[in-house]
Amino acid sequence: AAGRVFISKILDTMELDDKAFLLVISFLLIYAYVAEFIGLSSIVGAFLAGILLNYSKHIKEIEEKAYALEILFTPIFFFSESKFFWGKFLSRIWIGLFFCNELYDDR
Repeated sequence: AAGRVFISKILDTMELDDKAFLLVISFLLIYAYVAEFIGLSSIVGAFLAGILLNYSKHIKEIEEKAYALEILFTPIFFFSESKFFWGKFLSRIWIGLFFCNELYDDR
């Protein structure tokens, strides 16, 4: 409800210049922070904020201005997520292989 009020009463009444775009980025970061605070992933909060931003009349301008950030942060996101996944996955495989080796060692 607060996000809808922000979009309709504040964002849609402004002209989308650089200051208003910083307000949009702040809106996304606040939603990401609140999601982390309540125990969810920050990506969930940013996703919900992005859904709310679709109701803005400035959505095309927001998408155009955010494109450079998308190009910059998309590879960083996927790299960090893959590092997290492969790090846990490979550590479990190595631990499993170590214990199997210790169990079946013929010495």
